[in-house]
Amino acid sequence: MTLDPVTNDNLRAQFNPPGSTLREAQMRMLEILLTVDAICRRHDIPYWLSSGTLIGAARHGGFVPWDDDVDIEMLLPDYLHFCDIAAKELPPHLKLQNSHTDPMFMLGFAKVRDTRQKIVSRDSRLDCNYSIHGFFIDIFPVVPSSSYLLHRISGKLAYWGMIAVNNRHGHTGGKFIRSVYDGFSWILQLINDAFQPVGAGSCLRHRFPSTFPKPRFYGDIFPLSEIEFEGHLLRAPGNIDRYLRRIYGDWTQLPDLNRLKAHTAL
Repeated sequence: MTLDPVTNDNLRAQFNPPGSTLREAQMRMLEILLTVDAICRRHDIPYWLSSGTLIGAARHGGFVPWDDDVDIEMLLPDYLHFCDIAAKELPPHLKLQNSHTDPMFMLGFAKVRDTRQKIVSRDSRLDCNYSIHGFFIDIFPVVPSSSYLLHRISGKLAYWGMIAVNNRHGHTGGKFIRSVYDGFSWILQLINDAFQPVGAGSCLRHRFPSTFPKPRFYGDIFPLSEIEFEGHLLRAPGNIDRYLRRIYGDWTQLPDLNRLKAHTAL
């Protein structure tokens, strides 16, 4: 359900007009996304726009006017394949960031970053010690997952563990805290890998560690479709409406615009 052009234009004029800091950031992220799309098409790697990025495509024909990130998802085997290829094929200014390329990146997904300009994340508690910085898009692997509660609890524990490691990085006891976290995270990973697939059926969730427990379903995603995003055709779930309603409810409705703030700086 794309908004009517007048409403869309009014929202863009309010939140991300041409030349604004946010719009310039969105265009940099779009460049990264198109590069990732090209690699995926060249190597037949399925991916799909997800979360707010998919809402933006379906409701606004591009970015949600106030959004400042890009999310895509892949099945875990495709994600691993992409990470292996991207490390070799990304242009020099784009870097794949995951736990292998950046030791302080302890999240369960990857980013592709444009390293030509450093930016500061809204949650600097996690990225203050990263070795790779810059505009980015997020790439989330999804896996069969049966238990919302297990995902939720383990994800929260891992998140606060990451905060503790980052806060103590370079300080007395920092290495000890990191070793404790690595062992604890390894145990949680084993538990998730062992129990989450049991009875999962077609239910998918972001791979641990993740704080996004809402379910996706294989039948809502495949076969993939395409959708227009900022004038480009990109991959999307086959049933966009059902995919989004399971996560957000009535995604076609705009939020309370009075509670939103336009981004003016990065």
